Amino acid sequence: MIPKTLTRGVLADKTVYLWDRLKPNRTQFSEIFSDMTHVTALINSEAATVWTDCNFSGLWANPLIHRLLTIQIPLAMLNGETDPDGVMQEVGRLGCVLYFGEMRRKFGVYPVITRIQVQKIKIILSEHTIEWRPFEPLLLWTLTLAGIEASFYPDNTDRSWFIAELSRLAKNMGMQTAEDAKGCLRKMPWIEEVYDDHAELLWRDVVVRIEMGQGQEPEQRSDGGPQGEARSGFFYWDHAAAIMGEDSNITVTRMSPIRRNDYEP
Repeated sequence: MIPKTLTRGVLADKTVYLWDRLKPNRTQFSEIFSDMTHVTALINSEAATVWTDCNFSGLWANPLIHRLLTIQIPLAMLNGETDPDGVMQEVGRLGCVLYFGEMRRKFGVYPVITRIQVQKIKIILSEHTIEWRPFEPLLLWTLTLAGIEASFYPDNTDRSWFIAELSRLAKNMGMQTAEDAKGCLRKMPWIEEVYDDHAELLWRDVVVRIEMGQGQEPEQRSDGGPQGEARSGFFYWDHAAAIMGEDSNITVTRMSPIRRNDYEP
């Protein structure tokens, strides 16, 4: 049974809110992102039983993945100078596809292959430099998911690239610790029992790279983590405060089927 009241991440809803107002011609993406946030809230509310529901992935996740595939923008059509919104949407779309990767594995779906999406994100961000403000949380979320997925492959080249990108973004956002990053990520579509452990390992390396400087790679311990421990720090990203509003979750009342615009973040 679908609960009447679900708690959604505040940054996810703010992302939808701002996207609809700043990119009114590309609301297909924000519609999907909003519905993903709703499904995430549903999973978190039913965490004790949802993973044994053999129908959940097919009824909720697969339709969203299909919708994500219908708004794909071919790499050859992307142009960061003339259409930065298209670049941002495609990066965000790929992040959404990656979001369902580890979630579907948790539901017992195998194989889930994501290397193409990981490499596409790397290609797009390498070729197109755009202004991400005020959507840095979407970029942080996407880079983290891509870094997690890249960690599953034996070649560490892609993982190292995403660590470098995350370290630059984290410094720009005033992040110094993995907890700073998780504080932001948990306000996006996020399932702690699925992503937290993977994100912790990735962000340890990101923090070590920040501390060592951009030119060096952190050495790996035998347990997969970096050498050394991250120092404590604070999240000073002033711009985030304007996006996040009050530092709390937004409680939204809605029933299936999924609808949007029935709340005001």
